[in-house]
Amino acid sequence: QNDLFIQLWEEKMAECGTISIPIVAQQVWPKAYLHAQQLMEALHGRTLKLADVDRYLSKYKTPDELRQVLMNLNNQLKTCTGNSNDGKWIANVVETIVQYWSLKEHEMAAKKFLRVKEILKLTGDFMQVEALASEVSSCMKDQSLQMVNDKNLV
Repeated sequence: QNDLFIQLWEEKMAECGTISIPIVAQQVWPKAYLHAQQLMEALHGRTLKLADVDRYLSKYKTPDELRQVLMNLNNQLKTCTGNSNDGKWIANVVETIVQYWSLKEHEMAAKKFLRVKEILKLTGDFMQVEALASEVSSCMKDQSLQMVNDKNLV
């Protein structure tokens, strides 16, 4: 009942090819479950790579939708493990992800602006825009969510 878990499940199923029900129970389920646990732990600790944020979470279009998916997955994992994780941390993580999404939107806007600059043959000092357009993705590719905070975005 969770899109994110289904995505993780389908990735693990693709690794196994055609399989029987016992293999699903022994190999796919534990791998998908472990991956979901690791994903949530990485989100909680903000050690999830930004590339993985893009890979797993970019399909959720609003902060509320993302928050709901993460809360559902957290509750489902909590039910399976019996831990007492209440998920209060999820709101802060969603806020961090929204900041990251905003930064990516600014990068895209800078790239569009530079295209307009070329089309209109504008001249002047566009170093800041060029830096934003070219360096954000390359600098952040291997970074984790810990890198995204108000201090780094100023």
